[in-house]
Amino acid sequence: MGLSTSLKTIKSGDSRMRVATDDELKRLKELYLDMTSFIKKVCDDNGIEWGLCGGSALGAIRHKGFIPWDDDIDICMTRENYKKFASAFALLDQDRYELLSPGDKDNYWHFPRLYDKKTKLITMQSVGRGTGIPIDIFLVEDMYDNRIRDYLHGIRCTYYLFVISCLTTHKRKEQYIKYGNDDVIKKVKLRDAFSLLFRFRSVEKWIAIADRYFGKINNPKSVRICCPTGVKHYFGEIYRRKDMCRFKLMPFEDREFPVYVGVHRIMKKRYGDTYMQLPPESTRERHAFLELDLGDAFDK
Repeated sequence: MGLSTSLKTIKSGDSRMRVATDDELKRLKELYLDMTSFIKKVCDDNGIEWGLCGGSALGAIRHKGFIPWDDDIDICMTRENYKKFASAFALLDQDRYELLSPGDKDNYWHFPRLYDKKTKLITMQSVGRGTGIPIDIFLVEDMYDNRIRDYLHGIRCTYYLFVISCLTTHKRKEQYIKYGNDDVIKKVKLRDAFSLLFRFRSVEKWIAIADRYFGKINNPKSVRICCPTGVKHYFGEIYRRKDMCRFKLMPFEDREFPVYVGVHRIMKKRYGDTYMQLPPESTRERHAFLELDLGDAFDK
């Protein structure tokens, strides 16, 4: 079990962290729907293709909305579409949302995130910029369509992910040890020790280098694509382009959002043959946090 998985398995009773109450969860979902609608409008206005991914895509096909106990939204788009999104976002006259990209100063995430600045959600990983409720944006990358070259590319992507994991663990070490369980603390100390090998360069610089490498292949007609920053990393996040880079609108709560057309094949690969069945209650993931402030987002 990796560090990220260990972090997700911490239960609120194991530490001073807690999960959202039912009322907070309802409000969080309303916020996320508004954020996703904002993204949809920007993308619709600028011809940008995007869609729900991961657990959000599973929620769309299994629940026609959020997984009932879930409390976030993930989206994906190709790197070229993200460049268009970032450019369009920069021109908007708004002050509610903040977009942080890999390599930005004091940003320790290796994928883009959109934050609601009127809110605050603090977790063990909240170090540096970006403390509002976030939407993760996972970038879909071209591949060579040559097994050997793709394998070598994947090895180096995996190396960069390891370096980033070690350095961001070093940045978050104090909170991990303060609030983590024994399993987390053991993994944190090991990664922190490895981080000594890479501290000759700032974590932001490493993330920027890694991000450029993730997107270095320019082959927009590749049969296969990958998402190196996904939860299963490079080798576990390889899909067919025709499944993941085309989208269709699907009901999601009281709205409609795009989902990749190969959603059932992708969900089967990610979650197994039983992906349409509800998991045992003991394995249902609820994100724990240190602080949650919905601010004035619901002051009407």
